[in-house]
Amino acid sequence: MKWRGWSPQIQVNYMIDENHSFGAYYKWDNHPWQNFSGWLNTESYEDDRYRELSESNIYQQTTFKKHIFNAYYNGKVGKLGIDFNVDGLFDSTSDPNGTEEHITDAEGNKTFRKVDNFTKSKNRFWATKLVLTYPIAKGTLTLGGEYSYNNRTDSYSYQSEQQLPVTNSDTRIRESMTAGFMEYGRNFGRLFAQAGVRYEYLYTGYFESGKRQDEMSRKYGDWFPTALLSMPLGKVQLSLSYRQDIMRPEYGNLTNSTIYINRYTYQTGNPYLRPAYSHVVVLNAAYKALNFVVNYSYTKDVATLVTEPYPGSDDPLLSIIHPVNTKDGYDKLVINPSFRPTIGKWHPLWSAGWILQNYKTLTASGKEMTMNRPFWQFVWNNDIELPADIRLNACLQLTTKGDYDNLRMTRTACNLGLGVQRDFALKALGKLTADLRCYDIFNTNKSGVTIYGIRELTSYNPSRRYFSLDITWKFNEARSKYRGTGAGQEQKARM
Repeated sequence: MKWRGWSPQIQVNYMIDENHSFGAYYKWDNHPWQNFSGWLNTESYEDDRYRELSESNIYQQTTFKKHIFNAYYNGKVGKLGIDFNVDGLFDSTSDPNGTEEHITDAEGNKTFRKVDNFTKSKNRFWATKLVLTYPIAKGTLTLGGEYSYNNRTDSYSYQSEQQLPVTNSDTRIRESMTAGFMEYGRNFGRLFAQAGVRYEYLYTGYFESGKRQDEMSRKYGDWFPTALLSMPLGKVQLSLSYRQDIMRPEYGNLTNSTIYINRYTYQTGNPYLRPAYSHVVVLNAAYKALNFVVNYSYTKDVATLVTEPYPGSDDPLLSIIHPVNTKDGYDKLVINPSFRPTIGKWHPLWSAGWILQNYKTLTASGKEMTMNRPFWQFVWNNDIELPADIRLNACLQLTTKGDYDNLRMTRTACNLGLGVQRDFALKALGKLTADLRCYDIFNTNKSGVTIYGIRELTSYNPSRRYFSLDITWKFNEARSKYRGTGAGQEQKARM
């Protein structure tokens, strides 16, 4: 995978006085091309008899442009604090990709199939957010409102000499979200308590080829409470929090386009996806450089990828991969201790995460199975400061076998990366930073997963060592800290 691009940005801050400031920020991301190539080999059997082999060469070339804008006002009138932000995001992605597939049957007969896919997407997004704070009864009351609007378009077409069970598509999603929130927090001696609530109303209009689709257009109105208790116990800082979350589907998963992967498999989105809701309780204990977190969550309607028979096909081996909402809710427990000391010029981080769930899924036999095999994630990161503005980084990541949603990880993956970073002072021209890194040095980051469902899909990915070099040039950096906090962050993350 290779990236070529540049990201110029402009940032302006202006302080009228100590109580009033405003500013603006603009960034342009431009990546003229990104190349990716790989292979996908599939052996098929019917009644335990070898049927055929599919060998596919896959390519992808992506062009990406994005404009990001933020303007803010931060001020104080008497005891009233004011924080106002306006955000804009405008991007376009062109993603031609395709497959060159060689098929050999049990008798040695060979056939060839070439499919070229053409996908494009655009976002036209605006958001505003106003937050007011005021001291009341030895505490602080926070009131605010937020509004966002996005116009999302996705188009898909393909070229192939063979007739495929897919059609060209042109979809548009117009989505607006209005929210209001209130929060109050204060100290009761050593105990700090905070409670809040947020209401969101979201409207989604779904259009195909310019025509509104009523069944796919949705309206949601939801309340989201939060609560927090925090206090020191000796030298240990303890906190216990609760929140209700919503995870709305990514825009890419709402498309109706169906893309050819190989002879047996197609992939599509699901415009009928619903949001996933979760209740989250977090216990946190911190002592100097040591941190310990216990996270429990209950989630329902989570979106997961499943493999099913292709609708209307007579070929029993033809499958479709698409996201669906789960039938049942499930619990997840994460225990994550970490230690981040500073030893002279050495800044290490040791972290361990233990993840356990009780996700229920159907299997190919038609029986229900509980996915409850826990797994570990270990991280050992090292940042070392050297003379002459040089920094070294070494990071080891290890993920064991286990279950995550309806995925069963069947291999332990280990990834060791090394990097060196150097700053070059250019005086009046600013500062140049070079960052050279090598990922997966020993080719040990191999992965294997089985996706359970009505049909089971098993995938093995080999390790791949690769290098990256990033050059960053910063000039005329603002001397004061930029105070823009942004708006519509959750909506932008779905893009």
